[in-house]
Amino acid sequence: MVRVRSHLRRLRSGKVIHVRSHSRRTSSPSGSSGTATSGLLWGGLAMMVFLGVLFGVFLATTGNPTPVASETEKTARPQPTAPATLPPGPEGEFAGRLREARMNTGLSRSEISALTGIAESTIDDFERALAVPSAETLKALSSAYRLSFDDWTALEITRSELR
Repeated sequence: MVRVRSHLRRLRSGKVIHVRSHSRRTSSPSGSSGTATSGLLWGGLAMMVFLGVLFGVFLATTGNPTPVASETEKTARPQPTAPATLPPGPEGEFAGRLREARMNTGLSRSEISALTGIAESTIDDFERALAVPSAETLKALSSAYRLSFDDWTALEITRSELR
């Protein structure tokens, strides 16, 4: 039992009442106030956090034995050396312009991929008219291809007409 002194309490309605001193039962049946139980909970939580940090440090120092696909540096499919016939129309023309721009720089797809962070297979898809780059991707490719502002603008206009 816990002894409670007399005090004032404000009700939700706004009215203030006087509460006389009284005895209150504790929340746990053993007679304790629950601090031992909460101490165990906090201690257990601290132990779990410590073990998590320890496990993270262990993984960081030992390394991951199984590399993910991006770490293996494998290409998704073999890269053709010469493009297949491009489709007629603006899609094929756009893809041809991208390939020509890359060839003018003298860089390979893998070198462009390393410069821009765009996957080599994705660059191949752009050059074979299987995919159309977004505006941000086209801007990254244009800077890697060292295109002039006029050439970039012409490519951007052509790209916007394809969508």
